[in-house]
Amino acid sequence: MFSKSLDIMSKTLRRDIYGLRTLGYLIEMVEPPDPDLLVAAQYSCFYWVDYLLDCDRGHTTVDLIDGGFVYQFLRTNYIFWLEALSLMKRLPDGIVMIMKLENLIKFDESPIGHAFIYDTRRFIISNRSIIEQAPLQAYCSALVFAPEKSIVRETFEEYIPFWIQRKPRIEAHWNAMLQTLEGYSSSVTSVAFSPDGKQVVSGSYDKTVRLWDATTGALQQTLKGHSDWVTSVAFSPDGKQVVSGSHDETVRLWDTTTGALQQTLEGYSGTVGSVAFSPDGKQVVLGSDDKTQTLKGHSSTVTSVAFSPDGKQIVSGSYDKTVRLWDATTGALQQTLKGHSSMVTSVAFSPDGKQVVSGSHDKTVRLWDATIGALQQTLKGHSDSVTSVAFSPDGKQVISGSYDKIMRLWDATIGALQQTLKGHSSLVRSVAFSSDGKQVVSGSHDKTVRLWDATTGALQQTLEGHSDLVTSVAFSPDGKQVVSGSYDKTVRLWDVTTGALQQTLEGHSDSVISVAFSPNDKHIPTLHVSGEWLAEGRYLPMHVKLYGRSGVGVSSVDQKYVEVSPQGVLRRNHGETTSVTYQSFAEGLGEKTIDLKLR
Repeated sequence: MFSKSLDIMSKTLRRDIYGLRTLGYLIEMVEPPDPDLLVAAQYSCFYWVDYLLDCDRGHTTVDLIDGGFVYQFLRTNYIFWLEALSLMKRLPDGIVMIMKLENLIKFDESPIGHAFIYDTRRFIISNRSIIEQAPLQAYCSALVFAPEKSIVRETFEEYIPFWIQRKPRIEAHWNAMLQTLEGYSSSVTSVAFSPDGKQVVSGSYDKTVRLWDATTGALQQTLKGHSDWVTSVAFSPDGKQVVSGSHDETVRLWDTTTGALQQTLEGYSGTVGSVAFSPDGKQVVLGSDDKTQTLKGHSSTVTSVAFSPDGKQIVSGSYDKTVRLWDATTGALQQTLKGHSSMVTSVAFSPDGKQVVSGSHDKTVRLWDATIGALQQTLKGHSDSVTSVAFSPDGKQVISGSYDKIMRLWDATIGALQQTLKGHSSLVRSVAFSSDGKQVVSGSHDKTVRLWDATTGALQQTLEGHSDLVTSVAFSPDGKQVVSGSYDKTVRLWDVTTGALQQTLEGHSDSVISVAFSPNDKHIPTLHVSGEWLAEGRYLPMHVKLYGRSGVGVSSVDQKYVEVSPQGVLRRNHGETTSVTYQSFAEGLGEKTIDLKLR
């Protein structure tokens, strides 16, 4: 069946098989001719890869190697096959088939074939949207705007219309952006991956919530019901529900399989700015413009919140100078921790959940007993506001960053200052421990990223390359890489051992505010907040922190919204914005942007 399918397609498929002639001919205008030449080849187009999978492994290997049947078919008919799939409205199936092929072929058995199939995957994913809309664009914009060294472009370049004499200058190779999800009529405000990485949910100013296939980029559901713009979206831990918050003062729960609205939570007198599920999926935590959050008690803006590692408690810090501990199940206030003389900027639980650390504009770091709420230590030493605090993975140390350009390492048991890390020439914006606790990374407004020895405090590396202030830094889970984001609109990957720049990820249209590695090291999700979209450009993004198993995302609109997120990343932004919560990571990057597209 496999060989027969290739034979049928090879004899049937050709350029402009329906005789459309016009390159911009839209798919909704296409009427199949009589007789329809694709009828005889449609099953072959849909299932030839599955037929290959059903073959004996020995035969499969022979077909896949350089010069084999698969290689020869794709070299001569790949672009025609894409046109046919588009005409039959099955292009996303082509993405799945190419990915199956890529999983079959091994580089050491067929390096040329492996490279070609990789290129076919990048080509179809990158151009899915335009080819779906206008099938003949496979020969025009898809080829013209493919990287100059793309194997598909080089193979089928003869099919580019002859009248395109001057081609645009395109980068040589595929970049890190896998695909663009299009379809919104207004700004995208929030995105999140499903726990299994197979779906993406997004919210928008156009009042809709959309579910996407993370593999193919295809739109699966458009969830309508909100009467004003959607501010925040999140998946439940089991991936069966989506929660959305909106400027229409409601929270809505949706079924991710059917797209049906399950419940509408009302009763708020202001915009619901941020939403998230608790770790067990039984609760939804939200922040609202009316300050009537699920957890009530603060008398001013809430700046930072975090779940305890076991998900049973929530800690919050506020402009009202207090830290508060809450029962995550009942929402009851357990403790009000008083002591700071100015606003609390950052809070975090220790890995064992027994302590809370807080940083403040009063220049101090404070350690609290999470059970009884007692102040254990007041750590003094910073000469300016503390911007960021974090526990080491073993809970024995605390690191703090400050406007005073210095980081300080503290003993979390006795409160003693262990190390003062000096070297930055401007305020320290972001700090993080490596997973083994042996190193610290910092990002600063001096445009550098620095690596430090957490035991001796010695500077190990100064990573230079950003052309504007560094906003966020994080270690990979294995500690071998560091990722950094910057106002220069780039994300950069660095080798921890050598300090060498490994990759520069470009494509943002404005400052990169927050970065973090996925738990399995595979991808770096980024949070992109544009100053142009924020209220009159006012925003003071602070930092990203990684916590072992739990964390929190905090966002605010006019400093009134709070989002609690148990997905392992803390993102905090002051000003009119909403946050992105990554629940799991598939093959792709998620970000929030204002140019109406998800990347």
